Amino acid sequence: MYTVPVDAVMEMSEIRPHEALLLDGVLSIFDRTTNKAMFVSHQWLGVGHPDPCLQQFRILQDALRNILDGVCRISVDMVTEALFGLSKAIHPEELSSRPLHVWYDYFSCPQSNQRRSGSLKAAIDSIPVYVSRCDFFAVLCPPVEHMDESKVLSRESWAQRGWCRAEHTFWNVSSEGKPVIFVKGPRHAEVTMLPQFDSVTEGPSHWHDADLYHFLVITLAYRHSVAIQCSQGSFGVEDDREKVAEVLRQAIRKSLFSWLRRGKLAQYRLLLNLQSVYLRSWEPDLQDVVPGFQASGVDPKLIDLERFLFQNGFRHALERDAVGWSPLCYAVLQGNASLVAALLEQQANPNDQTRRSNPDVYVAGHTPVLVIGARFQNHKAMKVLITAQADIEGRDSFGSTPLVASAVSSDAVGAQLLCEAGANTDVKNMFGVSVCQIACEANALGVMRELRSRSPNLSLAGCVQSACAVHGSTALLKWLVNQRADINEQYKPPAFSLLGFLMRVKGAQYRFGFSRTMLSFFAYHHYGASALMSAILTGNFEAAAALVAMKARLDLRNSRGKTAKDLANDMAVPPYLVELLDQPTGALGLTSMEPLRSFGLAEFEREESDCFEI
Repeated sequence: MYTVPVDAVMEMSEIRPHEALLLDGVLSIFDRTTNKAMFVSHQWLGVGHPDPCLQQFRILQDALRNILDGVCRISVDMVTEALFGLSKAIHPEELSSRPLHVWYDYFSCPQSNQRRSGSLKAAIDSIPVYVSRCDFFAVLCPPVEHMDESKVLSRESWAQRGWCRAEHTFWNVSSEGKPVIFVKGPRHAEVTMLPQFDSVTEGPSHWHDADLYHFLVITLAYRHSVAIQCSQGSFGVEDDREKVAEVLRQAIRKSLFSWLRRGKLAQYRLLLNLQSVYLRSWEPDLQDVVPGFQASGVDPKLIDLERFLFQNGFRHALERDAVGWSPLCYAVLQGNASLVAALLEQQANPNDQTRRSNPDVYVAGHTPVLVIGARFQNHKAMKVLITAQADIEGRDSFGSTPLVASAVSSDAVGAQLLCEAGANTDVKNMFGVSVCQIACEANALGVMRELRSRSPNLSLAGCVQSACAVHGSTALLKWLVNQRADINEQYKPPAFSLLGFLMRVKGAQYRFGFSRTMLSFFAYHHYGASALMSAILTGNFEAAAALVAMKARLDLRNSRGKTAKDLANDMAVPPYLVELLDQPTGALGLTSMEPLRSFGLAEFEREESDCFEI
């Protein structure tokens, strides 16, 4: 694995290809015993070159310099802090305890004669190994404009790229619980924890469903974590799609054998059945992982069921494993409709539930199997359960129904299926958060369209806030405004609600100097914050720029007396956003319009039929 020392990376004035750096001796073969490595996942800004003008790369250089020099810290994102506390924070000392090297595709992989190069194919096949050898995984995703196409690349577009999804998946499967660093600006890097397979325990769970705090934080994580499907990503070269499929199959199979050798059956079962999610639209690896299966009869359905039970280590159809999951739970997780039907014929309950929470897939305790099916977009399995009279309004321990799970997963098809079966579109979870708000948190525009088509008068209260507080896109915000959502609504959660309780606790920690994290800073300023303020507080700068274009009020103040501009100054936001906030409403100059043109918002107008005063 070829890498470049971080000092050399920070001194680069141009990004040269692998061959040139190798010839100059800048590249070296990475030695894991004496060094640390950071894998950088990013999008290319040009055709044939990743970043011709160093728009993106310079931000990486500045961010690394600022972090290593102690000028800024890697913040823990709000959901990760709520779920894991600060245990997943990355401190500068961790990056500098041994010499840090950087893996970056353009200079770590051969580039000459790319499509014909055997060495490039070998490098592609080895990407899962490269990822597993790295100590850190960084996503370089500042909002920047593509050099050859009229579009902005950002965290949202990164998540749509097939290669980026694949790299993310390799890290997720192999990283033993390590977080991901999202680099959004020279002074804005945050840690996000992803679903992992290393923390499931075979013994009694350390998650107690009666614990108020865990009720809250697991729900937050449940709403913000959706399995990434590589096959659904976009590829610049379509031939790469099958390359990724084969590499991913091999990586999953290797991990399955690893879990078995280590006796980690809970992790093994999860990955065995989740591979159909990771490999959706691709053929999964159907070879038996555990050898020695022998069928007891000749009925194809029973043979498939017996093989499923054998490969999962179950003795019969109604058994439960040490983490409280039945064979039906895993069959629904896999999405195999024929297996689900066969288990129901064996007297499995269509309203079966998990017995305990499972942090590795963010499934709460007492989660109905129909919620699991909706959570992982397994529509055929959902149809079998609905036909078998599964409760369409069945709730998990946090009050989330199957429709809420479809919103979490940004699954418009699943939402349509559930609505056609009679699901309540006005449902709220136990925290009083509506399915529309949850869909906006998940940036699920398709789900929102489905819900509004079913219930045109469905309330959009809190939806703009929800979108801005997480990673809502400009497309979602434009749609919300055209649906007459209030972009100036101020955030005022009830003081004695669970969310209000968390905000008070974290806000007090910030006020008295016990905490200086993203969550505590947000909590300190949350009450009365406009959607624009929420976008700034959470680092969703693309949404903030969009709201300025939509003429969001700049004069609103939160309970601390702060305006959006005040908060922007406190957070050292990107210069383009400072310039936008400096302009009087309705008086944006030519210079300040440039970033809005990049976001496709410079000429934003509401649909004439939906015009109203905000």
